[in-house]
Amino acid sequence: MKRFNTLLPAPRRLPSCLLPSLALAPYMLASIIALGLLLGSLMLGSQGLSKEALGHLIQGNATPFEQWQAFTLRLPRAFVALCAGFALGVSGALFQGITRNPLGSPDIIGLTASASLGALLASSWLTGIVSTTMGAALGAIIGTLAVYSGSGHGFRHPSSMIIAGIAINALALAGVQLNLTWLGQEQARDAMIWLSGSLAGRQWHDLWPMLSLCLLLLPGIVLIAPRLRLMALGDPVAKNLGVNLAASRLLSAVMGAFLAGGAVATVGPIAFVSLAAPQLALRLWRKPGPLPLAAGVVGALLLLAADLAAQYSLPSGALPVGVLTAGLGGVYLVYLLNRQRRG
Repeated sequence: MKRFNTLLPAPRRLPSCLLPSLALAPYMLASIIALGLLLGSLMLGSQGLSKEALGHLIQGNATPFEQWQAFTLRLPRAFVALCAGFALGVSGALFQGITRNPLGSPDIIGLTASASLGALLASSWLTGIVSTTMGAALGAIIGTLAVYSGSGHGFRHPSSMIIAGIAINALALAGVQLNLTWLGQEQARDAMIWLSGSLAGRQWHDLWPMLSLCLLLLPGIVLIAPRLRLMALGDPVAKNLGVNLAASRLLSAVMGAFLAGGAVATVGPIAFVSLAAPQLALRLWRKPGPLPLAAGVVGALLLLAADLAAQYSLPSGALPVGVLTAGLGGVYLVYLLNRQRRG
């Protein structure tokens, strides 16, 4: 009687030297995409740099006009888009981690609208007293506190937090509309342009406050990321593994509010990015989430790509990037709701 060997062969493992490369592969791909988008921001459009001018720029012998095109007209806008998109992506991941819900992003739970109201009040009525950036940050913090108290359970019950956030969002938008009726015609027009979400005219001085905020909060983001991944397993599991749930939620909410407020102050309210970037990061990185840094990278690429599309996709002229992202956000929100209903 024949004897058969029923033992399965041991699965082959990748050499350990390849594992770091695989872990860095999404970041390397993102760097390549970012470089391509930056080149596109320099070269697209009727006033874009030619290949010869780009070569002059790389070699360091560009003409003053070519330098003005690159370093005054094009690159500041692109880097502001990358930085604001990073902040929105990280903020979305933090709040989705707190709520354990893909709908728990700043633009859904009212923080973006609260930051918009704070920035609008600061720029319209408190000029010289409170800066627009500080007004947006204060608005986002107040919105966070309102969601915290309005949910009735703090941040312990994600579904209650989202419902409270939707109510705060409606109240903040009503405040924005009321404030617009009190402004003069010219002020109201400028405010409406800003409220549409736009990167037009952004310069280097718009980048530095947002970049400083991201760098300042980076250690906290790195610190909180593994705790959020443990919290995704459920409160009892995270608590048994030593996670301070209240402190982790509070730190995540404060950092997310400051990032959302800073982005709103810099580029206006931008929808879709903070909603979609965390979910796209989970699929691209193929790791259990939330992944705040990865979401920030995806958010940066999303906002820059959306801005390029808004500038050059229509023959009739450029759109504010917020108009494009709002449309994308509506479609994506319907997709998320259908997926949750089926699954």
